[in-house]
Amino acid sequence: MSDRRAILWPRVALGLLAGLAAIFVEATAAYAQNNPVPTLSSIAPSTAAVGSGAFTLTATGTNFITSSVVRWNGSYRTTTFVSSTTLQAQILASDVAATGTASVAVFNPTPGGGISSAKTFTITATNPAPTLNSIAPTSATAGGAAFTLTATSNGNNFAITSVVRWNGSSRTTTFVSHGQLQAQITAADIATAGTASVTVFTPTPGGGTSAAKTVTINNPAPTATSISPSTAAVGSGAFTLTVTGTNYLASSVVRWKGSNRTTTFVSSTQLQAQILASDIAATGTAAVTVFNPTPGGGTSSSVTFTITATNPVPTLTSISPSSALAGGAAFTLTTTGTNFAITSVVRWNGSDRTTTYVSSTQLQAQVTAADIATAGTSPVTVFNPTPGGGTSGASTFAINNPVPTLSSISPSSAVAGSAAFTLTATGTNFNSSSVVRWNGADRTTTFVSSTQLQAQILAGDIASAGTAPVTVFNPTPGGGTSSAQTFTINNLVPTLSSISPSSAVAGGAGFTLTATGTNFIASSVVRWNGNDRSTTFVSSTLLQA
Repeated sequence: MSDRRAILWPRVALGLLAGLAAIFVEATAAYAQNNPVPTLSSIAPSTAAVGSGAFTLTATGTNFITSSVVRWNGSYRTTTFVSSTTLQAQILASDVAATGTASVAVFNPTPGGGISSAKTFTITATNPAPTLNSIAPTSATAGGAAFTLTATSNGNNFAITSVVRWNGSSRTTTFVSHGQLQAQITAADIATAGTASVTVFTPTPGGGTSAAKTVTINNPAPTATSISPSTAAVGSGAFTLTVTGTNYLASSVVRWKGSNRTTTFVSSTQLQAQILASDIAATGTAAVTVFNPTPGGGTSSSVTFTITATNPVPTLTSISPSSALAGGAAFTLTTTGTNFAITSVVRWNGSDRTTTYVSSTQLQAQVTAADIATAGTSPVTVFNPTPGGGTSGASTFAINNPVPTLSSISPSSAVAGSAAFTLTATGTNFNSSSVVRWNGADRTTTFVSSTQLQAQILAGDIASAGTAPVTVFNPTPGGGTSSAQTFTINNLVPTLSSISPSSAVAGGAGFTLTATGTNFIASSVVRWNGNDRSTTFVSSTLLQA
């Protein structure tokens, strides 16, 4: 609803006497834009069973505006403006509480506006029995996505309470008209191939269930894009063939020259098939396909497998990883190269390791913890057996010592001049070649565990007070030196047992005092009333001051 005013500017010249100014009269005129009169061409639904409850009524026509209101027997109903041709109104349960008819119209307010002609809504004593004439779509692909199913009744006898059922179970249903419903079919409904029964159910009073229509759930047609391996030497024996493609199912089968082979479903893009020794007993080629059974399904295009007279000589271009820490855990080694066969074997220091064929350019081998127990290097090769075959060039795997860490030492101090002792070093990444260093010099070391070493510390190492840095060194390859822990060498506490002389005459001359005791050192000082006196070190038991 709007009120627009247009300003008109007619200019009227009143010519008076020559030389006089012309006088212009300006006039304004206003007009209002009126709301249109609505028209109502149809309502949906146009009927309901008595007592069927509240529902949404869709009104279709022309000249609807945002202030349009649907009227039910002359009373306003809550109305939603959808477009200039569609309104939706909330009809109350009390509006269909008794049989009869209701007049439905659309009202546009002033200015202008007005009320449309009415459509009749019928409230029946019972719901009609539904008839289902067609559904769309009538088929789907197994494993597909959820979709909307449209159910159609030529007899226009669907009710607002009608529900579409899938194999007897209700599905979320939208009432479109008395001739059409839409239902939400879930992905789980079409997860596997087969058929589904679709019916329409209308509840009491009256109502009932329609005859069924069938939806066919088809298997997809498979595709095969690659096989691994794609070649083998004649007579090399049974093996597992991996087929890669799309649309694989639990019921998919790999075919070798048209004959089924025992097949394992891995995923929707991968299958594994057991190929017999007899399948590669003669040179030539074999067509490999994938078959999906009915309904739907079909056979993929073929991929060619070649049976050669001899195995090629393998080449090894890289290994991953190419190094590990000594004492580490078992791991999987990936080898990359060319001419790998299903019978290829990875060798570690010339010894076979359990090998998995991935493709003609990749193998995976299981390397044990014992293989990397100590630092060093190991040559890795790939071996192809006869007929033909041979051994690749080697790639070097480095087994590195780890860098040690030193977290504590015990003891961490000693008294200067003490005897030799055993020092315990605690940390991580110790091995049998680890060495404890004292002030950077190696000490005889015993390996206890990967977290503990014991070193022999000499009496000369603690002959005088001070500190000594203690580290742990792991040799190459890899290895390195830990951060240091500090060892403290303390002086002894002296004891004083006697002095000589022990008396003097007041006012006498200066003299030499001899102090006798234990634990004296070159830096010991005799103190007189707490004050240092010039001291001469005679021995660990004698000083002179």
